[in-house]
Amino acid sequence: MRMIQLLGFHKESPDLELSPAEAEQRRRIFWTAFLLDTTSSIKAKQHPALELDNIQVHLPDENLLRGVRDLNSTHAVDNIKIFKLRVQLAIIESRVHRHLLNRTYDRVQGMSTINEISQLRDELTAWRDAVPPAVRPEYHLHPNPASLSSSVTALHLAYYDCVGMIRAAAELYNSEEIRISNIAQHLPSPAMDRLGFFTDNCARAARATLAMTPCLETLPLVEIW
Repeated sequence: MRMIQLLGFHKESPDLELSPAEAEQRRRIFWTAFLLDTTSSIKAKQHPALELDNIQVHLPDENLLRGVRDLNSTHAVDNIKIFKLRVQLAIIESRVHRHLLNRTYDRVQGMSTINEISQLRDELTAWRDAVPPAVRPEYHLHPNPASLSSSVTALHLAYYDCVGMIRAAAELYNSEEIRISNIAQHLPSPAMDRLGFFTDNCARAARATLAMTPCLETLPLVEIW
């Protein structure tokens, strides 16, 4: 990631006079590095090498690379670009991860941070709803291992992991320093409902993750929650 930054891949470069396809390949190199950095940072509980605020690159554009399929895609998902979906999810993961790392600061912020976490939960739900049904993560529908490619399986597990991360971020306020009961009177009812929803969704995500273990034979260990 340091080399990516030194080469300027984290910014759009109109001065390079690249063709649209070349510019898209350049973006995909950056976003691939971003995915690796985000995943390793989350697993190691460390800050990422590059903060989201410093990224000035467009999201991957499926239309600029016609004929280029995602690795390990099956016939059912030939026309669905998993890579962009994974990048969008990683951006949400990175923002949730930042709350988990900045515990002291977030506790001082109190209600403002709870609202931000609730917003991230809403964004994650919106992301899931926008995923095409053929590859959408579901809590109650457990796929046949033979029906999923490794890239789709990794996408599902990353989603379930993000649900757990949001639950962990919300749980920070059920501590000795700040208990949710102490600030409940300052929160609107919908916000409290969402905090309770975190727990329910986390349990469902855990069960869905366990149900997908038959799909993990060829999946890199870093993706296993």
